[in-house]
Amino acid sequence: DAIDDARRYSPYETDDDGKMIDPPDDKPADYAEQVAFVEGVLAKIADPRKRLAFRLRMDGAPTDSQKGSVSIARALGVSDKTARAWIAEVRAMLKKLGVSHD
Repeated sequence: DAIDDARRYSPYETDDDGKMIDPPDDKPADYAEQVAFVEGVLAKIADPRKRLAFRLRMDGAPTDSQKGSVSIARALGVSDKTARAWIAEVRAMLKKLGVSHD
């Protein structure tokens, strides 16, 4: 279920001991701090499905199904329009806080 997936989601790669693995070289030096900030903002969103929709979008998942791909809308059991609206809502919140994620 989508809510259980949201609880298990971790924005950090960790090793077997639970220590964070450094991000790939193509990530900025302050990547971990950026992710922590965004996660703090996302934690303020009451609906776990909206949080998960934005996290999936950040990971590159498509909003709607195209050629059999798994979509955010399908994963969360909502319409494509609803998934796009949720993502836009979170982006607007982040933009108000001066965070850009495209």
